[in-house]
Amino acid sequence: KIDVADLVPGIGPYDKWATMWGYKPIPAARTPDDEKKTLDEWARQQDGTPYLRFSTTGSAGSDPGELTEAVGDEDAVASTTLGLKNLKRVAAMLLTATATRTGEPYDDLDEVYARMLGQWATELNHVAAIVGGFSSQQKNIGQHGVLFKPVARERQATAVRFLNDNAFQTPSWAIDPEILRRIEPVGVLDRVRTGQLRVLNSLLSSARLSRLVEQEALDGPAAYRPLEFLGDLRKGVWSE
Repeated sequence: KIDVADLVPGIGPYDKWATMWGYKPIPAARTPDDEKKTLDEWARQQDGTPYLRFSTTGSAGSDPGELTEAVGDEDAVASTTLGLKNLKRVAAMLLTATATRTGEPYDDLDEVYARMLGQWATELNHVAAIVGGFSSQQKNIGQHGVLFKPVARERQATAVRFLNDNAFQTPSWAIDPEILRRIEPVGVLDRVRTGQLRVLNSLLSSARLSRLVEQEALDGPAAYRPLEFLGDLRKGVWSE
């Protein structure tokens, strides 16, 4: 029930806020140093309004909230659940939506099917980013709290369970002979495997494993331990 007009990206609250911070005149200021107090007050609006945050210096890709195509979503598992539901709806429409011009080849069907599987892997990687992740916010001296907080252990474990169920189980909804036999004699297994490898490689990246190791070293029992993560992942990948 989303209005069609809302499907096209537009100017959002962050855009307006960032433009204000960068360009709004501060009449009382006579020098750049005079502007700092007002600019700092504006910047601290991020403390209570998370969607005004953009990225954190030094996060190095550790914050799942900084991903593109996942703007402002605090719960990637919930949003990806909805995203997969939409992809399943789309999968059932591909043939009728693309095979409309008599005499034309199935090029559109081929392209859209590939993009659908690509979107499947992209949305699953939004969930993978939770593992070994940090919630972050840019802060300077005088602001309360730290810049980086590890994602809670249970939230990380939930992300792995979700991926075991939705990435490493065969997406039967995407495998339709009526579509596949119109675009290629063989190849769907490679297509699915490519998407699964995107997620698996992301999960097993050295940067992610290093963050998990350090989270355990600093947070002890509260952390999602690397061995626990690898055990959970192995159970999913080798569930057959």
